[in-house]
Amino acid sequence: MLVLACGTAYLLDDSARAVTDVAPRSRLRRRAGTVIAGLGLVAAAWAPVVLFLHGRTATTPVAALTWELAGLSCLCVAASAVAGRRGDAEPGNLVAAGVGLLLVGLVVTQPALHLSVLALTGEEPVHAGWWASVVVVSLAIATLASRDPAADGLRRAATG
Repeated sequence: MLVLACGTAYLLDDSARAVTDVAPRSRLRRRAGTVIAGLGLVAAAWAPVVLFLHGRTATTPVAALTWELAGLSCLCVAASAVAGRRGDAEPGNLVAAGVGLLLVGLVVTQPALHLSVLALTGEEPVHAGWWASVVVVSLAIATLASRDPAADGLRRAATG
């Protein structure tokens, strides 16, 4: 799950950023296809894992793990969009490392702090609402961070 989630951090890497930023299509329209295709690829790669886990044992919290993957994947896309907005043309390495450390930290500290964020065993409830809100907020942040900087400057100049 960690590899699939952190793999989405690389969807917005753009080594030719100086060239693609002056393209006539907006940054959001340019990124949308890549993000949708990348998240679809993650979903397609997750499907056999779900079948394997469900066939292996019925107590595996497949629904909880699916929500966690969706939330972490969208979190990676949002963090990459924000890092890209701040000037990093290839934020994938930074974001993947940060989210990987966050996930490992949660796995280590969750039992000690009696938190119930990740499904470590089949006994935790599915936090679908929590992870759905992470998905929605992350996609909203990614959308806002993917706006064109030139358009923001034009809006400020027109209102100011």
